[in-house]
Amino acid sequence: ARCSTARGRGSCPSPPVNTLIGAPSLGVAKNGPTNATVGVAYDYVITVTNTGTAATTAVATVTDAVPAGLTINTAAGCSIAGQTVTCPVPAGLAAGASANFTVNVTPQASTSGTTVTNIANVTGGGDPDCTAVGDCPSPPVDTQISRPVVTFNKSANPASGTDVGVGDVITYTLSVTVADAPTVSDVVLT
Repeated sequence: ARCSTARGRGSCPSPPVNTLIGAPSLGVAKNGPTNATVGVAYDYVITVTNTGTAATTAVATVTDAVPAGLTINTAAGCSIAGQTVTCPVPAGLAAGASANFTVNVTPQASTSGTTVTNIANVTGGGDPDCTAVGDCPSPPVDTQISRPVVTFNKSANPASGTDVGVGDVITYTLSVTVADAPTVSDVVLT
C-alpha cells in the first residue's frame, strides 16, 4: 500500500488483524439405567464436557437434585446435602476435555411402580451461557422402579378334602413365583 505524506503527515493504513476470541462452552450429560429394583443400588454417571475453543476460566459446578425416594449412597468428589449432590469442576478444563462424576443411589419402597426422572445441571466455568442452574441441563434420565412380587402356592396329593387313611402318603408341593423384578435376597419358606 502507498502512504500519503501530504502536508507532512503520514497516512499509512495497516492491514486488518483477525483475532479469534476463545471461550469455554460447557455441556452436561447424564446416564443411568432404564429399569431398577427397590433395594438394589445403581449408578448415575454425570459427564461435563467443554466443547468450546478455550479452557474454562473459573470453577464450574455440577448440581444434581436426586429425586425423593432415592437414597444417595456415595458421590465421589462431590458434596451431598439432603437430596442435592454438588460437584466442582476445577478451572482449566481444556477445550474438548471432560470430567466425570458417579452418584450411587438405592431406590426405596416408596418409589415402587413409579418412574423417577433425574436431570443434572452445570453452571460457571466462564461459559457465558451457563450462569444459573437450569441454563445448561442434561437430557433427563427416566428410570422405572419396580419391586419383586413374590407369591407362594401349596398343593397336596391327594388333593385337599380327599379322604386318607392311616399309613397313606400325602405329598405336599410348595412353589414360589417371582414377578416384576428379581429378589434382593434369598426367599425362604418355613
